[in-house]
Amino acid sequence: MVVAAVRPRPGSGPLTWLFVYGQHADPGQRYGLLGDTCGGEYVAPVDWADGTADRQGDLTIVAPNLSIAPRDPNLWIVVYRLDDGTTLGGVKGPLLGGGSKTFGSAPPC
Repeated sequence: MVVAAVRPRPGSGPLTWLFVYGQHADPGQRYGLLGDTCGGEYVAPVDWADGTADRQGDLTIVAPNLSIAPRDPNLWIVVYRLDDGTTLGGVKGPLLGGGSKTFGSAPPC
């Protein structure tokens, strides 16, 4: 996963782009990118983007212009299979500045 956060103009909040690339996915299978935060009030996770694995099983998902705080240590992102909701793993923030943690099935909240 690659994260890019930019400020479109001075004083504005950052817009974050996520680029997820994976290999060995099921060819032709659709995958989604889901995100939320740990703690605080319960808010339903949000689907940010999806993508389809190509014939070689390579998967690319791009989620542009997300209004998230990339340095938030409570932010988590997960990749899952759209057909059955199986989680393939993810990362818990902060996405920028170090300290992110990967996980295999569910966010470690």
